[in-house]
Amino acid sequence: MGKRFVITDIHGCYQTLRHLLEVILRPASNDHVYLLGDYINKGPLSKETVEYLMKLGKQPNFHLLRGNHEQVLLDVIDQKTSVFDLYEKGGIHTMQSFRIQHPTELSEKYTNFFRQLPYYFELEDFWLVHAGFNFDISDPLTDLNAMLTIRQMSYNESFLKKKRIIHGHIPLKLKTVIKNINNTNWNLHLDSGCVYPHRPGMGFLSVLELNSMHFTCKECID
Repeated sequence: MGKRFVITDIHGCYQTLRHLLEVILRPASNDHVYLLGDYINKGPLSKETVEYLMKLGKQPNFHLLRGNHEQVLLDVIDQKTSVFDLYEKGGIHTMQSFRIQHPTELSEKYTNFFRQLPYYFELEDFWLVHAGFNFDISDPLTDLNAMLTIRQMSYNESFLKKKRIIHGHIPLKLKTVIKNINNTNWNLHLDSGCVYPHRPGMGFLSVLELNSMHFTCKECID
């Protein structure tokens, strides 16, 4: 079996992502890379990030999920929410990166890419999702919004089937992310706030290799 890398919450940090993949990880042809959403907003290079991931996503060993930031962009386009909801999430940087004034001006090649992104992956030993699952309902896989936005989860043995959840969504200090992984918790959080280098303890794009549980990261260079 090849290696299995998990990365989340890139937020337009294109240079950091490329360095992590092409210089540090350099995945082999039999390795798999899982990206857990939030590719746009807040950071400077959302367009470059999306175009890069669109190319990678054509390869069978790259697997991409959607995040709440991709979803809010689609919701604005579909008139389900106000454009100000996108701006509150750093969407002005995405508009600038794509050189458009409103999300409805975005080319269909990008919106179609966002629309085909799945909400979760179930592996033989892990659940991969952007934010988490709603365990207060009988079938957590029916609550799509929770997979993108939930912030708290309690352990649910019948659903997890002894698999651990890996997710992002809420930026944490790097030392907290590492401590959580070292404690082998059922709920592993990988977002170490790459787009927030000005926040103490953050500003890193983290990656976890699932076979060895080896953790590494790249400090933000965007």
